[in-house]
Amino acid sequence: MKATLERINELVRVATLLWPQHRQEDIKGVLTKYINGIHTEVFMHLEDDQVVGLALVSLRHDYVEGCTSSPVGYLEGICILPEYRQAGIASELCKECEMWAKEQDCREFASDCDLNNEASYAFHLSIGFKEISRMIHFRKEL
Repeated sequence: MKATLERINELVRVATLLWPQHRQEDIKGVLTKYINGIHTEVFMHLEDDQVVGLALVSLRHDYVEGCTSSPVGYLEGICILPEYRQAGIASELCKECEMWAKEQDCREFASDCDLNNEASYAFHLSIGFKEISRMIHFRKEL
């Protein structure tokens, strides 16, 4: 189901597991932007009327690795509370994101994960994603 601002504090609690290096106030801002956005959405999963999982999706109009159309539905982040994992919740949330992307006239759906995030990699493969490429980014100060 689509997330609402009435659940923002619960959503922040779950999203903190996804982005532990960020301040809760910053996460709240991102979630609010996605919930209110035109080209973004947040989906949530409830158990016993509590948010236990969330997924953020957007439309990307720029180049998306391996895709040939535009816009592309993009899974920006997905997280389930540890005690609710391995129950199919993430797959359900991803399907909701995919349906939303189809409603936005997307023909392709994409995502990414860190090279060392083996659980995320396995999840993506298990729900039908195909690996397109691997990349390491570099930077240096000038």
